[in-house]
Amino acid sequence: MSVASEGPVPGQAAGSAGREPQEDVVVLAGDRLLPEGLWLLVTEVDAAPGGVFTGIRLPPGTPRAAGGDVVLRLAAGAGRLSGTPSGHVQVYAVVASTLVLVAEWGMTNSGDWSEVVRVTTAFTMGALAELEERGADLRSGDDVDLEAAAPAAAAGLPALAGNAPSSVP
Repeated sequence: MSVASEGPVPGQAAGSAGREPQEDVVVLAGDRLLPEGLWLLVTEVDAAPGGVFTGIRLPPGTPRAAGGDVVLRLAAGAGRLSGTPSGHVQVYAVVASTLVLVAEWGMTNSGDWSEVVRVTTAFTMGALAELEERGADLRSGDDVDLEAAAPAAAAGLPALAGNAPSSVP
């Protein structure tokens, strides 16, 4: 399953998303993790090992993403996890103007994280696409300041009002 993100890159005019350089996430996995971290807007991911996995590096300072986007946060240090791994990677979804932490892994080797997060990233992109296809309003026009929202981000994909069954038979 390959999932691609559609729509403009946050902070850019519509139609300019294709002009932003996309990077191979697997190649980025070999880079040194920075203490200040890096935000990456995922543009396409194939769940199969070795498949396509691309993203756009978001500008430092006030990186932004919109409803329906999936972003990765890579940084040195422990993140929210206990212990002292040398780095961490987090998968976030932007849902209805809210940043949601989907998963986090502590990394002892910066080169192994891309394959570890691939399936979760593909699942998250597919789940958001399915929600939108079924009429959920993920507020794709509303940008979220990722640095400001990350410390308070709830863990787990939320139930969206009106999309859950009202009773179980």
